[in-house]
Amino acid sequence: TDMKQEYTNLAETFGWGAKDFLALNITAAQAAFCDIETKKILLKALESA
Repeated sequence: TDMKQEYTNLAETFGWGAKDFLALNITAAQAAFCDIETKKILLKALESA
């Protein structure tokens, strides 16, 4: 499997939409084991998507 398939499964099984996946990825970026600057870059990219 890959992330695309996992996201498809979540969407089909639980009715997840773009807002759900955005929230999921923002939470993941906030909890990531990386420096603050990298987190800021990730969050900025997610919020502008």
